[in-house]
Parts: sequence; C-alpha cells; structure tokens
Amino acid sequence: MSRRTSRATMWKRSLFHESVKGSTRRFRCSLLILFLLAAYFRTARHARHWNSETNFDLDPCTQNYPAAAEKLYHDRGERKLVVEVSHGLGNRLRAISSAAALARISNRQLHVVWIQDLHLNASIRDLFYVSDSQIIEQSYLQCALSSETYVVYDYLSDPVDESRRPKINTHISEHIYIRTAYRVIGKEKDDYAASLAKVMLSRLRPSPTVLDFVNRIEKQLMVQTGQSTRGTVGVHIRMQSDLERDVPGISSLGNMDVRGATSRMLDVAALRHRCHFKHFLNIIRIRQLEDPFASTYIISSDCTEARDGMIQELGSKAFVPELPEYRGCMDGNPRNTVCVQLALAEMLILSRTSSFIYSSHSSFSEVVALLGGFTRGRGNLESGCLGGPDLLFK
Repeated sequence: MSRRTSRATMWKRSLFHESVKGSTRRFRCSLLILFLLAAYFRTARHARHWNSETNFDLDPCTQNYPAAAEKLYHDRGERKLVVEVSHGLGNRLRAISSAAALARISNRQLHVVWIQDLHLNASIRDLFYVSDSQIIEQSYLQCALSSETYVVYDYLSDPVDESRRPKINTHISEHIYIRTAYRVIGKEKDDYAASLAKVMLSRLRPSPTVLDFVNRIEKQLMVQTGQSTRGTVGVHIRMQSDLERDVPGISSLGNMDVRGATSRMLDVAALRHRCHFKHFLNIIRIRQLEDPFASTYIISSDCTEARDGMIQELGSKAFVPELPEYRGCMDGNPRNTVCVQLALAEMLILSRTSSFIYSSHSSFSEVVALLGGFTRGRGNLESGCLGGPDLLFK
C-alpha cells in the first residue's frame, strides 16, 4: 500500500472526517428543510393574496354551491373563460364551439355552465362525454357580477344583432364570464376562427345513445336507398313559427325572463315562414333539372308538415329518418332528452353529406355547416329559404 493511499485511508477513518461528513449531511438536510418552508410560505402568501382580492371565502353566492364552486376555482392560477350557454341545442353548441376557440387563442381555461330548462331538458352528459371539471350545472352569473376578478358579458339581458354586441376583450387579467345563446367573438379580428371552432366542436364525443341513433339511421338509409350518407344531400327545414309548439311552456314565462319569448325570438320566429318546405322544393327541383339522377335528400325538420310534404313531392328521393323513438317528438315535447339526442344524431348525419341546403334563421343549420365544413365558396352550401335577410352565423 502506498503512502498516499495509507494517508487517504487514515483520513477517512479519522474522527474529523466523520465530523465533516456528518456536517455535510446536516447542511444538505437543512437546505432541503429551508426550501420546503420557503415553498410553503410562498404558497400560503399567494393564497392569502388571492383570497384578499377575490373575497372568495366571504362571497355569499358561492356558499350555496360549494361543490360547483370547488370545480370552478380549483385551479386559481389560471385565467378562466366561463360560458353559460342557453336556449336550444344549436344555440348551445354554437356558443360552446366559439367560446372554446376563443379560450384556446387567449390561453384561458374553458368552463361550461349548462342548465337544463324548457328550451333543452337534457343534461350535456346525455349528449356527450365531458370532463366533470369543466362542466357546471348551476349559474354563476350573479357571483361573477359581484366579484372584482370577473368581467361579465351578458348577451341575454340585451339580445341584439351580432354587429351590436360588445366583443370579448381577452387581453385582461380578470376571468371572463359570458351568458349567451349566440357566437362568442373576441375584439381582435382573428380571435374567432371558424376552422378552430370546428376543431373544438368536433372534439365533443357523442354519447353511446346518440351514436346508436346515428348508426340506426344510417343503416335505415342504406336499406331504403342503397346509398351511404356521403352520397346524399342534407336538407334542414326550420319552419315552426309557433313558439309555444316549438318550446312548450315558453308562454308561461314572464316578459322579463331571458328564457321567454323575447323580442328577438319573436322576430326570428316570424321570419320562419320564409323557410317553408315549398321554398326548399323550388331549390331541389332546379337541382333535379340540372341532374335528373341527383342524390337522395336527407330531410331533417321540426314540422311533420315539412317531412310529409317532402316525401309526397320527392318520393323515393326523400329520406326521412323513422325510428320508434321519434314518437312524441313531432306532436309532443321536442325538447325532452330523447328528442334532443335524436336531433344531435340528425345534426351529425347532415354534417356528413356531400352538400347542405340550410335554413337561414337556424342555429342548428349553422352548427351543421360548421361541423361539415360547408361554405358558399365551395359550392356545397345553399339556403332553401325565400329571400330576405340571411341570419345564418348570427
């Protein structure tokens, strides 16, 4: 053994070396403890700072809904975009898809407030697979209005045309709460991109019941016509102008209720006579003159009159889905869970067709066009309604 090795061995065995070695370990442990304490106090200080700004623990509107409040505020370090959607299926999906696109662009967490009511008596879970952390089933509008950390856009309290609605300012530090039945559009021109909204909409996974309806309808189409959905033309006729038949119970709501028959709803309903099925027939007959062997037309409508009329006029060229579950939707309450699931199934099927003839005053038609990528520029999108203002995408 060399002298150097011997000295090294003696050093390692010495009491002084053991003392230094122990001190090093204690020093490292002390550093770790100090680091953990610093992290704890920093987190506690941040929590106190947040609570002092939001007054969250003292906010009376959150005390009534502790479970939902925990979902909404579980991640307090992220800016949120909360969208409370309202009215029918098309209105809600239009609002969700555009809000999701805006949240993505502005790097905000999206939370959806989905409340069952007479416009749509179905849970979002009846229609889609959704994350519990992003869905709230109770309104937080009043809570947001009373909080200094929220900026609120309430499009239902003053329903006006899109051109007159205030645009969403996403370049703020506060959370954003939006109550709407319409599109959500940011202040910047590029904040709303239809392509991104389509992507966000297509990410919604339909529930097993909805997919079963889709499969059964497409199988029925193949048996009756020998065609797949891709080889057909989609037609959506929104001609029900009687609001009470369209939304049973709406007349019982007061004039001040935003879910009631507001002036905007009455105006849109009055325009639906321009979307009578006979006007759609004129468009289809022109197509048939240009191509006598034109495709089958898949008919989706909110009226028995339109469905029966199209079958009578077009014969075997008209395909109208017929499932036992449709009973009660045409002449009963079209807003119950099963009817809404069937409506979503029809929406998905229409989006898969080769081209689409739409109703100008329908959010349902708008979502189909968005989901299917139909545009006037591509020549696969055409209105079946008679003249007048085209309210598609409004």
